[in-house]
Amino acid sequence: MKLNKLAKLLISFAITAIPLIFTSCSGGDDNNEENIDSPNQDKTEIRHNVSIENQLKNTSWKQYKRISGGRTLTNMERTFSFTSTPIEYGSYGTCYRLKSGNKYSGIWCVLEDGSLWINSYKSDYDAKGKGENAAGYGAGKLQMLINSTNELVYCMKLASEDTYYYYTSINTEGDSDPDNGSSSYEKPDIAFNDFTAYQTKLKVVYKIYNKDKAKVTSAKVYYGTSSNPTKSVSATVSGVLITANISGLKKGTTYYVKCVATGKGGTTTTGTTKVITNY
Repeated sequence: MKLNKLAKLLISFAITAIPLIFTSCSGGDDNNEENIDSPNQDKTEIRHNVSIENQLKNTSWKQYKRISGGRTLTNMERTFSFTSTPIEYGSYGTCYRLKSGNKYSGIWCVLEDGSLWINSYKSDYDAKGKGENAAGYGAGKLQMLINSTNELVYCMKLASEDTYYYYTSINTEGDSDPDNGSSSYEKPDIAFNDFTAYQTKLKVVYKIYNKDKAKVTSAKVYYGTSSNPTKSVSATVSGVLITANISGLKKGTTYYVKCVATGKGGTTTTGTTKVITNY
């Protein structure tokens, strides 16, 4: 009899506890559902560097050099434009359309740290074209090294190797070119090439990398013993070379030189280069 009473008591307790167990489990599920990260929840947008974006908007660029894995490619013909046409892209917020020729090749923006960001979203190119553009222009987060009115240089860093992209600006508002029918000119893309030293004179040579598009008409070479040379001599322009002969110098002396070249697309000033006369 005692056993039967004990069994009945246990059964009664179990029946009473079942609703409490289910109630407890149900309450736990409700709490978990409230903590699920929903795609509709507000997320913090990635911040942009609006100042640099405004500088790049509605500018066009031509790639003249690319360095990757110790290999240098020159005489590139790739061009693109940073349009001001807005487009929304997830957490990146308002980005802008990137245009290559007559096609949209993706989107761009400038991140808060000054990095350029490029993505093939909404590109008019097929999969093969997107791949070629990614290799030709770079993709993802790109470190900007030079951003001026006439030069743009940035780097795509990968685990395997770094690739550097060099661009010169394209002036699309110039007069028409009767030689090739083009309505656009570029600012001269020039760089120091070589020099010949004598005791009291120097011959310095610069190279024009976009001769046909720049149409360089005149050039001067500035020289002096400080890193900001102020004296100048006229230079001759012949083909892709700019040559200047500087006389009246002191032997065994270090001089700094830079070139200023003017063409139909504008004027370019190089950086200074250190040279020395013979003893």
